[in-house]
Amino acid sequence: MMIGSDLKDSSALEQDSDTIMLLHRARVKTEVKDVGKSAGFMGNRSPYCLVRVDKARYAAGGECLMHFDGARSTFRELTLGEREAMARP
Repeated sequence: MMIGSDLKDSSALEQDSDTIMLLHRARVKTEVKDVGKSAGFMGNRSPYCLVRVDKARYAAGGECLMHFDGARSTFRELTLGEREAMARP
């Protein structure tokens, strides 16, 4: 998973930025039988996205999980059911 310091050698991007936001969607394991079939809008990525404000010059930063709607290319807050499902072991 990336953090702000991974951008360190990118033309002083980390030093010059007021805010750095990183988005991460984990890869989802697919079965061999699924190869060559359309996986829909999600591809082989989880619909859950970690949003991390790694650097914020004028704010505290932080991170949260959002749901990515690939069909609309939008993010939304997780529903109560999704949060409860993720909390289960």
